[in-house]
Amino acid sequence: MKNNKLDCNDFIPKFVYSLCLILITITVIIVIFSSTFLSLHKELDLFSIHEEQVFLQNGYAQYPLNQNITTSRSELLDSELDEDALLEIKLQSSLSLKQPLLPPQSSSFQIANSTTKTYTDIDKTMSEVIPDVNFSEMKGPGSKLKLAMSKIVIDIPMQKGYENGNEIFLVTFDSSDNILSHQLTKHNREFPIHHTKVLKQTPLAALNEAYIFKNGLTGKGHLGFQPTVLTEKPGDTSYSSLKHVNFVEWLNQSKVTELKSEQEILSAQRAGELRVNNTTPDLTINSPAIKWKGDSLKIRSDKIIYDDTPFVGGQVTNVDTTEMVVTMVAMRGFGPDGTTIYWLVTDATPMTDDIIKGGIVYSPANELLSYTPVAVDFYQFINGIKDGGPQGFQPPISPVNLEDPNYSPMWRILFVAWKDPQKAQVLQTMSDLNQIRKEGLIEITPVFNGKHIVNCPFFDQSTVLKFLHMYDQKPMSKTT
Repeated sequence: MKNNKLDCNDFIPKFVYSLCLILITITVIIVIFSSTFLSLHKELDLFSIHEEQVFLQNGYAQYPLNQNITTSRSELLDSELDEDALLEIKLQSSLSLKQPLLPPQSSSFQIANSTTKTYTDIDKTMSEVIPDVNFSEMKGPGSKLKLAMSKIVIDIPMQKGYENGNEIFLVTFDSSDNILSHQLTKHNREFPIHHTKVLKQTPLAALNEAYIFKNGLTGKGHLGFQPTVLTEKPGDTSYSSLKHVNFVEWLNQSKVTELKSEQEILSAQRAGELRVNNTTPDLTINSPAIKWKGDSLKIRSDKIIYDDTPFVGGQVTNVDTTEMVVTMVAMRGFGPDGTTIYWLVTDATPMTDDIIKGGIVYSPANELLSYTPVAVDFYQFINGIKDGGPQGFQPPISPVNLEDPNYSPMWRILFVAWKDPQKAQVLQTMSDLNQIRKEGLIEITPVFNGKHIVNCPFFDQSTVLKFLHMYDQKPMSKTT
């Protein structure tokens, strides 16, 4: 019994000693972990300027920074930058990108040819785009904004037509009828033809006639049959991209032949060979001409488009009448709530200097839309923050989004001018615009008293991604 008691007494101090060792070890581990975490947190708060620039290049608004300095974000915003950096930096306080921007073009998308592409992984791509982000304002004279992918090129399927017996190639963006929009989209390689209700209110005098065949010879017309017959082309005094739709249906299949003019169609109708369904005047499509006898929309000499590529020089990089694809420049803009939209230009009235230099065709009938709901305001900046907008400044702002019931591709242009360009900041929403106007910092002027009407169809990001033109090889920037 004595020996057992001695063994128990020996065990107690050993147990206490071991317990102390364990507690000390746990304490040391906690101290080391806390120190490591604090160090890591401090490192995460430090951004080298090079890392910051790479971070921004992945789809965010971008600005160039000195790559050799390392500083925290708060120190960066409080620091005095040199004059060259100030000339390049201007981001609105709490600039919020309400809708993710497109990701940079990746070699994983590249394919061997330049025909229209349809990506099966588009949903996955859209889910991986850059999330929303805020930036703080940095001011300086001559400041410049660089938004990722502010200009891109897209491949748009064309339709073939005849005008007075001559070939004409066109694209279609909008239809006033929902059923027709779906039918046209189906025969347009799934390039979406937008249902634009407001086109029903287009004055008859602002419309050309289009004869779309519903049967007969298969071909490259709007519904997969013979080419559509049109009544005007660019250069004609009454040319318009907006067209009243007449459906043509052959009654006598033995008489089917290719017709190339309105006169031939009406003659065949009188002979009882076909029927022309003169639809209600409000059945309208937006179908601008791309190429016609002896001319076309101006084709750019520079085929690779960068964010800072100027508006002048043309809006088309290639017209392929074999593959029936036109490659056009699309520009970034802001919707009323700051959402990212893309838009392009085909025709306008009257012909301003920038429109002429931009290779846009004259559409005199557009002026008839100026006091109708078909024309919607579009705010373009003519001074302030430099960027890739049509006037060389920040992207324009639209009061409507593509899905809004009063959306129209026909835009009434209003110029926005900062009274003091040194006070300019990035405006991204209609709320921003109205607030700054209320404060008296800007002037808004309807161009040509509101009669400057431009055909600028909008595209959402899914359409842009699906039909994005892929270069065989494109450098990421001019300097790479």
